[in-house]
Amino acid sequence: MQHANDTSTASLLPEELLILANAHEGQEARRYRLMALRFQPFNTSISRLMDVLVLESQRRLEELKRINKRLFFVRLPANKTVCKTPVGQHPFFILDEQAASRVFERMLSDEQHSRRLYEQLLEANAIPELTTLFGNFVDQKLAQYHILEEARERL
Repeated sequence: MQHANDTSTASLLPEELLILANAHEGQEARRYRLMALRFQPFNTSISRLMDVLVLESQRRLEELKRINKRLFFVRLPANKTVCKTPVGQHPFFILDEQAASRVFERMLSDEQHSRRLYEQLLEANAIPELTTLFGNFVDQKLAQYHILEEARERL
């Protein structure tokens, strides 16, 4: 998975912070959707957990759209629902505990990155509504990290 640049967000306008958050969260939803599919043959409960995380990402996307409409009226790029299979990732489906463990390590790393991105957006922001929004997203990402960590431990 490619991550958003970790460069400074301090010079971005509030609208640009929102666009960046929207793009990132769309990528997160696609990642969770892909993981739901990959875990299906190995563990349906983990697959369902990934589906729940997709719903959480979609809720965050809706919140971003709602605030964008109220504050900025900029056109947020559409988030495509297409999931591309990562190149060189064989087999695609997770079939054993060892593969599941490796994938969980990557998911946990991705979740930390996502939380750090929202922390950067929070620090770069000066609009109270976005402060609340990004603060909530940081809290949600931290909670998701712990949920994924617990799921990994139950493998």
